[in-house]
Amino acid sequence: MIPSLSSNPEIASLSIALMWAVFIGAFAALLVYDALGFIMSKLIRLVDRFSTRRLPHD
Repeated sequence: MIPSLSSNPEIASLSIALMWAVFIGAFAALLVYDALGFIMSKLIRLVDRFSTRRLPHD
């Protein structure tokens, strides 16, 4: 028979804490990924602006 998590409150609380840690970690990773994409987009736009400024126009 498989023991249920509610039979051992310490294991139950640890599993809930682990579940929340994974959820918060995944959410933080998505935020970091989004922020890095935003920063890279701004840097590419800035480099484009400087590179087009240096090129002579016809």
